[in-house]
Amino acid sequence: MFLEACECRSANFGTDVRTGDLKSPGYPTGYCTNLDCKYEIDGAAGQTVHLSIISFETEQRHDYLEIHETFIIASQQHSAKIATLSGKDVGWPLYASSEGSGFMLRFVSDSSEQFGGFHARFSRMNASLPGVSCPRLYHEAIATEQTLPSPSSAFSYTAGCAYMINTTESNAIKLRITTVLSTVKISIYDTENYYTERASQPLSEISGIFTTLPLEVVSRTKSLMVNFILIPRQPGATLPPSQLFNIVFYRTESPCKCFMKSLTINSRVATSVVSPGFPSEYCDSLNCPLELQIEYGPITEGKHSAIRIEIHTFNMEHGADFLHLLDRLQHSSRYLISRTGELELARSKYFTFNGEVAELRMVTDSTIVNRGFNLSIIAIERDNDCKCKGDAQPLEYTANSGEFFLTVPSSCLFLDCFFHISRPIAASSTDRLRLLTNITYEFKGAQEEFLEILRGIGNNIIPSHTTDLDVVIYEPGMSKEGNDEMTADAPTRFWYHLAANAPGGTANIKFSYEWRPICECGELNLQASDNEWKRLTSPDYPAFYCNSMKCQYLISAPHGQVVVVNITEVALEPNEDILALFNGPNITDKRLELATGIQMFNYLIKGSVNEMTVYFESDVSISNKGFVLFYASEENSSAGGAASRGIVGANGHLLLYVTLVLLLVLCSGVLFITYQRNLFCFANRYNWQDSIVGFSNLAHTANT
Repeated sequence: MFLEACECRSANFGTDVRTGDLKSPGYPTGYCTNLDCKYEIDGAAGQTVHLSIISFETEQRHDYLEIHETFIIASQQHSAKIATLSGKDVGWPLYASSEGSGFMLRFVSDSSEQFGGFHARFSRMNASLPGVSCPRLYHEAIATEQTLPSPSSAFSYTAGCAYMINTTESNAIKLRITTVLSTVKISIYDTENYYTERASQPLSEISGIFTTLPLEVVSRTKSLMVNFILIPRQPGATLPPSQLFNIVFYRTESPCKCFMKSLTINSRVATSVVSPGFPSEYCDSLNCPLELQIEYGPITEGKHSAIRIEIHTFNMEHGADFLHLLDRLQHSSRYLISRTGELELARSKYFTFNGEVAELRMVTDSTIVNRGFNLSIIAIERDNDCKCKGDAQPLEYTANSGEFFLTVPSSCLFLDCFFHISRPIAASSTDRLRLLTNITYEFKGAQEEFLEILRGIGNNIIPSHTTDLDVVIYEPGMSKEGNDEMTADAPTRFWYHLAANAPGGTANIKFSYEWRPICECGELNLQASDNEWKRLTSPDYPAFYCNSMKCQYLISAPHGQVVVVNITEVALEPNEDILALFNGPNITDKRLELATGIQMFNYLIKGSVNEMTVYFESDVSISNKGFVLFYASEENSSAGGAASRGIVGANGHLLLYVTLVLLLVLCSGVLFITYQRNLFCFANRYNWQDSIVGFSNLAHTANT
């Protein structure tokens, strides 16, 4: 019976059913998990459906009831969601459909808590009666203004009414709101945002008391949802006979159209570029490229032109919506960096391209939107020594090792240079490599100046994820100069940024790098020397060793000497990764030591022969820093007397054998003499005579 109560029961109330009740499965005891139940109330010509919520209790946000109004267009039934209820404090709303429309309810629960559920009741009324039905729900926006039908002030259903307004592809809808009664609150959504499980921020909210009118609202898509509710009046208050609001709508050009595809930049006047829809919200699912080209003109001798961007406003969904900056070389674009989030969180408000051609690309996802950006772009002249290396950015390095320099003269004010170290061309896809970089830097000390190192191309985002270990930042506020060493497993990009308002000192940046093989055991046959300590570490130390490694090292000492080992560090995965030492050339020899986890050794480990095996093994999971040991050789203090010890040992064994034999003979003799003496005394006690028979007649004599 309980399982039956948990099942969704199909409920479709035809036009002949004038009233009825709708309840969630299990009501009022409790609904079940993972429900998705639908209830339909068909609309009828000349009638309106009134739907009232009698009781409602669900898990907040997770379990909910959607209310859709159904309507007919060209003999096809459609629906529009007009409300979503969740939680407990929903009041007792009463919904009225437009003439000829019905309702469809959808109840959804998740897999966790359950509550009492809902109970709703519907009835049908004559739509011709004043103030009992909502106006028509669906409307099409055209170039000509149309009035959005409003109920009269006699309309008293607090749940209000909903409108859906659509227009043609690539266009938008403009609303002009001129009057709203004080008891009315209007919410305007782009339909796609309203249709999410939890409706996002409305495009606009209008209150008859607080909103300054007239007001214009432009959609970001080709469809709008307009909802209004009634605010309860004060007891005894009356409204003049009029409409609840006055709104007109018409088709207009979409603000979501991308900006122009190309823009010519000059050095006389800065050109403004704003995101589509700015200063209101930008739109979702955008991919808007903009090519920047410096206007052709004379250049001062010894100088060159560059494109500089100044950012006045920037607010995009962090980590989801981006403004990408790309360098252009002929017809190809080369990715440099991306901006996201808020301007206040970034360290820079300027960016300077190295050449005369560049590209901006705005990309947004299909969810949250923000205000966007406002940029000014201008062409500037720089001295020829105030320029990044290479024809296009980033300057790429693909050799196994190398070094590069960047010197920024005191007269240089605006500069953004990128250096990218890629995997070596000569390396195969199976080679496992690690990048080791040495950085020496000296800054000018400008207002905006830093060196940012980004390990992995996915981290080229401004503002950087400052807690991300893959981003390293150097700036004058931390240290004006210094030297550092870093490692990375992925391709790495270096970005030097400068924006100064006056000439200053000289900046010098120097990099040297080397790709080193990783996950290799290294030299396996090692030679120990007398009184010279040599070092052996786990692969890639001090970086973490790799998984699934098996390294067997043989340490050999000269003849007549033994191997001595001093273990100074062990940091392994406990019980899974091991370090073992064996007294001989194989792991089948006697084991001298076994280490795992974190261990410390305050003693030397000595073998008894001139060879020692060191075995290291890691499993497929967690890795650690590894191990460090030092090895040497020393004289085998017991080797000189080995032969004599062998002879002495043999003679000792012989002497022991002879001694044992003599003791055995002696003991046997003593026992025999003692026995004979006792027997003689016993015979004399009973006057027995010696005879040949001996003891054979003893039993006979006893029996007589």
